[in-house]
Amino acid sequence: MLAFPYKYAANNLFWNEDKLQPLIQRINERYVHSDTKEKIYCYMLRIFLEEIYNTVILDETGHDINGWRIDCKRLGINS
Repeated sequence: MLAFPYKYAANNLFWNEDKLQPLIQRINERYVHSDTKEKIYCYMLRIFLEEIYNTVILDETGHDINGWRIDCKRLGINS
């Protein structure tokens, strides 16, 4: 399996917004298993560090969560 579904799953799990709960539940059911959990957590850590770097060091705004949701829907990991 390509890394992209894991990356997008990790992104949604990282943000964990209320409006994403149906999607997050589906992601947990479909992607978060004992053999994939470590990979997803690594992507979540990368997202966290990238967000800190972008907002604190580069003084940029964070990522747009809606853009990620569109990508997830395109990849078939939406609710």
